[in-house]
Amino acid sequence: MISPLNLGDSVIGAATAAAGEVITSSADINGATQAYLEIEDDVSAVLLSVNFTYGSGGSTLKVIVETSVDGGTTWTEVYRAAFTTASGQRLVNLSALTPVSPYTPAALSDDAVKDGIIGPRWRARKIVSGTYAGNSSLSVRMVPRR
Repeated sequence: MISPLNLGDSVIGAATAAAGEVITSSADINGATQAYLEIEDDVSAVLLSVNFTYGSGGSTLKVIVETSVDGGTTWTEVYRAAFTTASGQRLVNLSALTPVSPYTPAALSDDAVKDGIIGPRWRARKIVSGTYAGNSSLSVRMVPRR
């Protein structure tokens, strides 16, 4: 069994810029910090779990999970979760076996998924509107499957 990978944990506070803030952090084989995770080449599906714990305040929280197939030069949104002022969890399964017609990467709508694209590099970003308080937090996990 493959253990869940941590795409990021974050305290949710002040508003972020429109592009958001990457919350993924890992270390390469030399111990250098990198803002993405790498997964094995033989992964055929990925389970994503996004957990938001609401404290108080705030307006909207968008959580974007992205993958890269070109070494991190460009990132493609594969899942976008949206939250407001209530705690919640979102689960989604992505399959590399889903046929995808030619696709031009673009921002997804709220609570939307782009199935069929599983690259070797993964990261999560948050976009915050309003100022959350009272221990509002976010946790993003992924379980790659062969």
